[in-house]
Amino acid sequence: MKHSPVVRPIRVEQIKKMDFVEALKELVDGKKVRRLEWKDKSVYLVVEETKLMIFLTSDNMLHPLTVQTGDILGEDWVVIEELKQEKGTVH
Repeated sequence: MKHSPVVRPIRVEQIKKMDFVEALKELVDGKKVRRLEWKDKSVYLVVEETKLMIFLTSDNMLHPLTVQTGDILGEDWVVIEELKQEKGTVH
């Protein structure tokens, strides 16, 4: 399934950062999430057909995600719908 990125530059201090558990709850509610740490700002996670998927810009496709320990422990998860409302740059 093709998806398109909706992420624009943001000011980090103005968005709610979450841990992985909170991010999973947002995913279950149908939202897209990403980590601020990720260099490619267009990459995000979504639940499709009960599977955790990652959108990659290299081919503009969703792929099954194998979650890494660093992502589980990360506390910089954000809902990307919140991000597209902000203007500025990522710090």
